[in-house]
Amino acid sequence: MLSRFLDQTDAPEVRRTITPLTAARVVSTATYRLYVPFLATIARGLGVSVAELGVVLAVTELFGLTSPLIGRLVDRLPRRPSMLIGLICVSMGGVVCATAANRVVFGVGIVLIGQGKTCFDVTGAAWFSDHVSYERRGRVIGLSETSWALGLLGGVSVLGIFVEFATWRWAYGVAALGLTPFVWYVGRHSFDRRAPLAHSADRSVEARWIPKAWLAIAASCLMVASAQCLFLTFGPWLEDERGFTAGSLSVVAFLLGAGELFASSGSAVLTDRWGKARSVLMGAVLMVPMALLFGLQWPTVAAVAVLVVFLVGFEFGIVSGLSTALSLAPGAPGKGLGLMLAFGTLGRSAVSIPATALYERHGAVPPTLMAAGFGGLAVAAAAARYKHSRR
Repeated sequence: MLSRFLDQTDAPEVRRTITPLTAARVVSTATYRLYVPFLATIARGLGVSVAELGVVLAVTELFGLTSPLIGRLVDRLPRRPSMLIGLICVSMGGVVCATAANRVVFGVGIVLIGQGKTCFDVTGAAWFSDHVSYERRGRVIGLSETSWALGLLGGVSVLGIFVEFATWRWAYGVAALGLTPFVWYVGRHSFDRRAPLAHSADRSVEARWIPKAWLAIAASCLMVASAQCLFLTFGPWLEDERGFTAGSLSVVAFLLGAGELFASSGSAVLTDRWGKARSVLMGAVLMVPMALLFGLQWPTVAAVAVLVVFLVGFEFGIVSGLSTALSLAPGAPGKGLGLMLAFGTLGRSAVSIPATALYERHGAVPPTLMAAGFGGLAVAAAAARYKHSRR
C-alpha cells in the first residue's frame, strides 16, 4: 500500500517491504504507547498514584540510554535476526505488562517493550538506509514513521476498546498476540545487508555539517522532553478535570494519531524539499506557543485541538531529523540513530518525575510551562543547527 508513494528509482526490495515493516511498527508502537492516555487507569489498577507510576516510568526510560549499544549491535548483526529479536522482546513485554502484579513488574514489561521496539526500529531504519540515498531518504523514513501515528490513531484506539470493556491487561495481551504474524513474516524473508548509501557532498549542504552532530542531538532531546511533559499529564487531566472515561480517551488518542499521521505524511513529502535542518526548526517553533496555549482554561474541544497542533509540530520535527540521524556516523546508521534515540530517552526520563509530581500537586499548568520552556530551548538548538547547515 505504501509502495504507491515510491517510484521506480527506489529499490524493488524497499517497495516490497515498506508496507509490512511499517505495519509491524504500528503494532509495536501501539504496545509501547498504550500507557500514555491510560496512565491514570493503569495506576489505579496497580494500586498506586500517577506520580508513583511516573517514577517507575522515569526509571524505565533510563534503559533507553542503551540505544547506542543497540545501534552498534544492529550495525554488526545481520538485519533479519535483529528484527526478530526486537519483535519478540516487544511481544514478551506485552505479556509481562498484562500479568504484572505490581508496578515493578509492570516497569520490567515496559523496559522489554521499549528495548525491543528500539532494536526493531533501528534495524528497519538502518536497512532502509542501506538501500536509499540520503537525498531521497526523507520520503522513505517519513512513510515508515507514519507507524508512530497509526499506532496511536488505530492501534491505541482499538486497544482502548479492551480497556473500556475489559481491562488494560487484556489490551496488553491482545497487543502481544498481534505481533505474531509479523514475527512469522520477518522470519520467512531475507533482508540482505549492504553498505549504507551515503549522500553526495555536492548535493547536500548539510553534508559539511554532519560531523557536528551535537546540535541535532540536542534539538531532538529537548523536543522529546517538551512533548513528554504534556504526554504524561493530558490523560490524567482529562480524567480528573473533565470526567473522561477510557472510551473518551480512546477518541482523543484517535485524534492525536490523526494529527501525527498528518505530520509524518507531511514530512515524507516536504522534508527532502525543504531540507532536514529547516524542517526540524519549523516543527520546534510550532510547539512552543501551543504548549503555552494548552495551559489556559480552554473548553475541552479547544484544549484537545491545541494539543493536536502541538503534536503535529513535534512529530514533523522529530521525523524530519531521523534522516540526518542515520548519517551522523558514516557507515554505521544504527550508531547514529541509536545515539539520537538515547538522548531522546534522556529527555523523557528527566521530565517524567517532575511533570507528574507537579501535576499531582498543582494541576496541569506547571507541566505545560515546562513543555514551553524545553520547547524554547529546542528552538534555539534547531536554529543553531540550521545556521550551520546553510554555511
